[in-house]
Amino acid sequence: MLMAERILGGFEDGTMPMHPAGFLELASWVTDSFRSMESSALRGLREVAPRELREIVENVLHERHVISWSFDDGVGLSSLAECLSLLGRCRSRHHKPI
Repeated sequence: MLMAERILGGFEDGTMPMHPAGFLELASWVTDSFRSMESSALRGLREVAPRELREIVENVLHERHVISWSFDDGVGLSSLAECLSLLGRCRSRHHKPI
């Protein structure tokens, strides 16, 4: 997980170039790893995980209906906004006009 955190963080801050397919593959691997964990462990991890991993933890908890992305869940909305922002940056880096 430490390696995944560093790679995702490097991609996010622009210090490590990565093709979107590679990013999705790594994020899927992390997601699958978190899906095998109990919700109580994920809730604890949500409080201490670095932002790159916390967003994935929150996605898994949301899939399980443990948390919801509603207007009264600022953390969930923050995570959703971060995910959308990251995807937007990924698209803009790899879809440059020819």
